[in-house]
Amino acid sequence: MTVSQKWRRALVAGVTVSAVVLAGCSVGDGATGGAESSEGPAGSNAGDAGDVEGVRDDGDGGNELISERDLDGAPEGFRPTRPGTELDFGDAAYVVSQRPVDDDSAAPGPLQFWKVTATGSDTLDADEVPLTEGSDDVEEFVCLTYTLAFLGGGATADDRDSATVAAPELVPADDEGTGANVIERADPGTCGVDEQDLLPSSLADIDEDATYGAAVLSYVDKQKTRGINPTGLAFTYDLADTPESPDESEPTEIEPIRWN
Repeated sequence: MTVSQKWRRALVAGVTVSAVVLAGCSVGDGATGGAESSEGPAGSNAGDAGDVEGVRDDGDGGNELISERDLDGAPEGFRPTRPGTELDFGDAAYVVSQRPVDDDSAAPGPLQFWKVTATGSDTLDADEVPLTEGSDDVEEFVCLTYTLAFLGGGATADDRDSATVAAPELVPADDEGTGANVIERADPGTCGVDEQDLLPSSLADIDEDATYGAAVLSYVDKQKTRGINPTGLAFTYDLADTPESPDESEPTEIEPIRWN
């Protein structure tokens, strides 16, 4: 049985769909990936993040592929944290998200602007998180927590009543930003995030003065050569109409922002 097959598991508490562990996928290729809650959505140097809430502005323009975008609806003074920025736990990144084109929409959603802070990690014993097929291969689980504050968006007041939240999606990663082991659809409560602190799914229900909690669940495999153990979190911009790279023969590649 392959690792992928063996880890098609679900958390026992109220989860009926499979929880898939993604071992060793890269988060540097523009995909966000990561944990998805089945119960509902959940610093020092922040790089080139701009003037919002006192974050430093070093004036170097950041990553051109992001900074050249028309950030319609951005708060005054907002400058996104540049891709590739390395942060410590407790540091904030200022990022942009967008609901992608889907079957129900002919165009991507308006841009949304966020302050994201990775707050830390904690370990759980293998028997503290019951899986439907057991956790014999798990040495320990790793909870990685972060907070989200909504700073504004490009939606009009009328649009906001029906708009969905396109929350920035952080994923477990190693110290190079490579995607690490993750259990999808894990309940954030497993990592101590109260249900009342989770991010609402509707933009109309978001309090712009509030900070919301989120978490992803990772693990360390007993077999050290299997999978990728987490050391922190990573976020990769995934926006429609990202400017082409200077060399059009090469695909546009956005490096992840990472916390360790």
